[in-house]
Amino acid sequence: MRSAPPGGDTKSSVPKSGKDNKKKMASKPENPQDKKTPTLRLRKKLIHVDLDSTHLFLDDEENESEELALVTRTRKRIEVTKSSKPETLPRGEETPKKDSSKAPESPEIESASSEELKAVTIGHSNSLPSYYDEAIKDARALRTPDPSKVLEEDPFQDCFTRVEDAADLNDASTLFEEAHRLLSRDITKFKAELIQCEAELKKSLDEKKALRLLCIQKEEELKDLRADLAKAHKNKAELDKQLQQKLELIGQLRGEVDQVKVDYNQWKENMDRLPTDKEVALSQLASAEIQLRGAKLKNLAQAKKIEELEAKFAEIGAEVAEAKAEVKKMKATANKTITVYLKDAEAVQAKLRKASDWEKRVSDLAKCQSRREALEEIRA
Repeated sequence: MRSAPPGGDTKSSVPKSGKDNKKKMASKPENPQDKKTPTLRLRKKLIHVDLDSTHLFLDDEENESEELALVTRTRKRIEVTKSSKPETLPRGEETPKKDSSKAPESPEIESASSEELKAVTIGHSNSLPSYYDEAIKDARALRTPDPSKVLEEDPFQDCFTRVEDAADLNDASTLFEEAHRLLSRDITKFKAELIQCEAELKKSLDEKKALRLLCIQKEEELKDLRADLAKAHKNKAELDKQLQQKLELIGQLRGEVDQVKVDYNQWKENMDRLPTDKEVALSQLASAEIQLRGAKLKNLAQAKKIEELEAKFAEIGAEVAEAKAEVKKMKATANKTITVYLKDAEAVQAKLRKASDWEKRVSDLAKCQSRREALEEIRA
């Protein structure tokens, strides 16, 4: 321990400490653990959100390495704070140093967790569900506590609640030892909580790896489902094409069925007409039978007439044969007379030719004589 200050300073510092102790005893006692609970709750809440986001949306190994680096950095800072031992100083100078050495611990850890949360949320902010977005907004709203606000509160206020006013510096040393003991207890508690957080972080990383494998498996299943969906779409297109063909075929068959119905109706009408047509045909058949009977009678009469006519034709044929023989005889005699007439005609024609030639000669001679006489007259 350092040497005690001068007497005047001791007298002045002791009443101040007594007044401070009276003020602290008059104020309501508070547990320093209760003051730490907001920061601890904030840290736990941030880590909880970080776990949720890590469970679902950490897919890169770089984020994992960043998280491990953050964990190692927080460990180093805790070791530094652990190795630094407080010096025995007066209570007026000692308390600010302890406050300054203790208060920045939670901001560093909280800043590390907030940086970790930002690294996680920035990497996969596009695909987060709505409830995770709300949780991340709540986590961002809970910022790192301001060290100035933390230092405004006295973390060792409860260390002096049970202590009466000190009369010498030995009481101040006991108070310092009590504060150091409480501080070391809080540090060990914080270390245990930090180890628990590291275990939870390791567990979350293992869960992240398992979930990554599950995501890969789900992606493969999703690829298979997409392939099945593409096949289903292809089959659906083929089925739609076949359905269109079937519909066209059904339309053609409906047209044929309509045509068959029209034909059926026509046949039905014809079938309905058949009884009347049958009656008409029967009446016509009866009249035709009557006419046929009359025609048979007429045919019998005509057959008799034909026989009579054939007999007459036979008689006429004999007469015709006789007439033909007579005609042949007459033809032979006519041919003979014709030949005689032809011969006579040829002789007459020869005579006529001779007479015509004689007449021509006479006429020519007369012409010559007349010309001769005319020439003689001209000469004379």
